[in-house]
Amino acid sequence: MTIKYKGKPITKELVRTALKDDTIWGDGHSILSPEGYHPHFDVSHLEETIKSDFSSGKSTIYVNGRPVKEVKGVNNLSFLYWLANEIGLSSEDYGSYNGRGTQARSIVGAIARWAEQDQPDGEDH
Repeated sequence: MTIKYKGKPITKELVRTALKDDTIWGDGHSILSPEGYHPHFDVSHLEETIKSDFSSGKSTIYVNGRPVKEVKGVNNLSFLYWLANEIGLSSEDYGSYNGRGTQARSIVGAIARWAEQDQPDGEDH
C-alpha cells in the first residue's frame, strides 16, 4: 500500500527506515523544525507557531533551558497523528489516552505494526 502526499509516496519501507533512524519516535512533547523530519517526510504544512502557557512547567516551552513565549515548528504528536491518518490508522488502531507521551508511544506502536505487516519471513528490518 502506497499513499501519496505532495507527490512523495509513504511506503512501509520508508516508514520502517524512519522508525529505525528515530525520525518517528514516541515523544508527545517535542517541537522540531520541519527539516527534522527530512529526508523521509515533508511536513512543512504542519509547521505552526506554538505558544507557551506559563501557568505550569508542562505547558511552558523551553529553548536551551530557558522559557520562551512561542516557537515555530512541528509538534511531534501532531506529526504522529498526521502520519497515522495518512497510512489509514485511527484511534481503533492506537487507542485513546490522556497523556501526550502515552498517546505518542501508542501511535508509534500502531505505525510500527502497520509497517511490519505482510513482510516476508527473514526480511532484514
